[in-house]
Amino acid sequence: MIRARPLLGTRVDIRVEMSDVDAANATIDRGFAAVAEIHRLMSFHEAASDVSRLNRDAAAGAVAVDAHTFAVLRFAQDLSEASDGLFDITTAARLVSWAFLPRPDGAPEPAPEASWRDIILEDENRVRFAKPLWIDLGGIAKGYAIDQAIAAMGLAPGVQAVVNAGGDLRVAGPRTEPIQLQSAIEMDDVPVVEIEDGALACSSGREHLKSYGGGVV
Repeated sequence: MIRARPLLGTRVDIRVEMSDVDAANATIDRGFAAVAEIHRLMSFHEAASDVSRLNRDAAAGAVAVDAHTFAVLRFAQDLSEASDGLFDITTAARLVSWAFLPRPDGAPEPAPEASWRDIILEDENRVRFAKPLWIDLGGIAKGYAIDQAIAAMGLAPGVQAVVNAGGDLRVAGPRTEPIQLQSAIEMDDVPVVEIEDGALACSSGREHLKSYGGGVV
């Protein structure tokens, strides 16, 4: 069984291979609920999300966020440090200038020199910005969301499942899934990689992933 919902700024597909239709639907519902929670907390577009509250208020003082949001911010800081800043969630200002994201309502103008180093993670899931800046958790939140979906689904041993969030995809279960990279660019050879109980992501806005082992997702 496969179902889809618009979440995280993309289409999220969840496929579960179970003979019991009611159980499959309930399993997929749990997965979507987990993804919807991450969307609620980390969407750049939702005015009440933790991300929007941080962009508006964290330069003026510490803002308490959900434990999920704090964990993703911690992951993002670790990636930024490991990559010497090549990964930086404060790139939102540039994405706004390119019209990929809308200007966040009520947020102070970001300082041109602001970077990931100006995000201060404090005790009790509180976050403040040393300088005005805008963050976007887009890609990293999608990866986190699909991990949360798989965990929430509570899959029994032997059950095959795939969660695909527009280029971030995770496979769970005993069988290998062939994953095909779809592109707007016509190619003679289409890249395919096989995954067993693992995850894959692509970063281009012109490409997405699909699994064709047992159905398109």
